[in-house]
Amino acid sequence: MDYLALKDLPVSCNIGVSKEEKKRKQMLLISVLLFLDLKKACKSDKLEDTINYSEVNEKIREKTQKEEYNMIEHLAEEIAILLLSVYPLKKIRVVIKKTEACKGKGYPLVYIERHHD
Repeated sequence: MDYLALKDLPVSCNIGVSKEEKKRKQMLLISVLLFLDLKKACKSDKLEDTINYSEVNEKIREKTQKEEYNMIEHLAEEIAILLLSVYPLKKIRVVIKKTEACKGKGYPLVYIERHHD
């Protein structure tokens, strides 16, 4: 199956459970794999036959700026729902890395996959 990917899009987001986390925006790295049929775009070489990844980038940024989130799991689900509703995707994978969470001892990340119903 074909896919487009955006990897490690840096976004600053109000996310966290503790009072300390809620005091400031935190850096997240968001990646998405957008599964769809790319045959037409491969033949035509036209943007309208694919998904404009700059537009996807902007939609993710807007989503992370509009609300506050407690958990990266919830944000990943919200991004998946949004992109599945806007684009003709067969499937989506969303990966979110919370790079500042463990202070140099690795970082938590969530990986979800959703299918178009």
